[in-house]
Amino acid sequence: MLMKHTLKKIIFSLTALFPLLAQAGSFEAVSKHLDTDGSLIAYIDFEGDGAEISTKFNSIYQKLLEGGGSIPPIPVDFDLLFENLGFSSIQGMGLSSKQLSADLHLNRYVVETNGAPAGLFSLYGNSGAEPQAFTAAAMVPADATIAGCGPVDLNDLVTTVRTIMVQFMGPMGEGMADQYLMMPIPESEVTANDVIAGLSGRWDYAYKMDMADMEAPKIEFWVQISGSGELVSKLKSLGESMSIVFTEEANGELIADFSPMVGEDAPFGFFIKNTTNGDLVIYSDPNWGGSTEGSLLKDDPKFINLTKNLPAKALWFSYSGGFDILDTMSEAMEGDETMAPYLAAIMEAADYLVGDFYEPAAAAAYYDGDMLISEQYAGYSTKQLAMLVPTMFAAYPAMAFYGFQQVTSSMMDLEMDSEEAVVTNNLRQISAAADQYFLEEGKTSVTIEELVGPDKYIRELIPVAGESYEGMIITMEMDEISVTLESGQVVSLPR
Repeated sequence: MLMKHTLKKIIFSLTALFPLLAQAGSFEAVSKHLDTDGSLIAYIDFEGDGAEISTKFNSIYQKLLEGGGSIPPIPVDFDLLFENLGFSSIQGMGLSSKQLSADLHLNRYVVETNGAPAGLFSLYGNSGAEPQAFTAAAMVPADATIAGCGPVDLNDLVTTVRTIMVQFMGPMGEGMADQYLMMPIPESEVTANDVIAGLSGRWDYAYKMDMADMEAPKIEFWVQISGSGELVSKLKSLGESMSIVFTEEANGELIADFSPMVGEDAPFGFFIKNTTNGDLVIYSDPNWGGSTEGSLLKDDPKFINLTKNLPAKALWFSYSGGFDILDTMSEAMEGDETMAPYLAAIMEAADYLVGDFYEPAAAAAYYDGDMLISEQYAGYSTKQLAMLVPTMFAAYPAMAFYGFQQVTSSMMDLEMDSEEAVVTNNLRQISAAADQYFLEEGKTSVTIEELVGPDKYIRELIPVAGESYEGMIITMEMDEISVTLESGQVVSLPR
């Protein structure tokens, strides 16, 4: 769909460069996990880059300190900072894309790690995590827009933050970090450590967005975190102070309804509960998610077709059922008179440029030794992603023109709203002046001329929308006062 023939001319094959690439670091090891016969193959060698960047940062920071000013002389070692953040654990990255059929591509992404991932890169589970099946598919409804599962370890994030604080502040930094982690949430017994532990574990999740009503889209979500159910009971003290309703089910499950905190107009509810298995579940609707009766995602033909070639077990799985974003976009613009003449062209361009990216996709990530490998089956190729940026630059003038029209229209609407606000404020002054007049004079009616003037209740009323206040009479019995604008619109104010 998307510039297939043009892309073949623009993005040349890197096959001829293999001998050169093989000399660079670990390309040979990475390429074993790539489709070298596909339409795109690329490799980035990060070995030594972190040291080079950190050395340059150290030099720049030292010059800033030498220049004086208000920069505090904090001892910053960027070499150590980069290492603590985990950048030194990434040695290289490769990617490839191969077309399997007219509307299906296999995209592979390979990251070579220098031992176990460290710092921020260990957040989503390391090479020691046990591969599992796509468990979420057997829990969530077939109409889920997005679903996935895999391990999340926030404890590694805390370790990284603590290490960096020690680097900058020594033992005091570690003490400050521990103090914050042990500090309870107001009106509860839950500490930051409890939350971090509660949100660390294997996640199974699903999300659904229904855009049938553009004015009020409906959102559903469901997340299950293994072994974290005890967090719910620790939040029970928040019930009275934050209007959270706790309900204990007959089977022992404790449900906390946080929906009042989200707001009555929110497009979703917000509940958390502990299951009888000791898991923590966060969800938007009791009738959508893990306890749903009816067809499940694992039985959906579209899901089965996309995931059949993925590994049976992996570290992380993800699935997208696709989005009807183009239809939604078309419906939104149909009512815009300024865009009507261009709608067909805009929709054709949008479909040509990004249509494939909203098609269904499925992926799995797993380790093979020091290689973190991701396989994705999708309606688009990585090559299309590479071409999207320069193509969008070409489309920028048209988008800028549309944006200018929208801004101009919005400014006109804003100006009209501002005028109406000024008129309403004038009426408010008149109403207040009239009440004061009735109180002081003991009368039940008053003319505008008796209220407005240099030495009267209102010094001056300035019309802003062609309205006239002349001849206005206000009485105590009036429920509202009003004035007619030049456009014929009537602005009223209840009394």
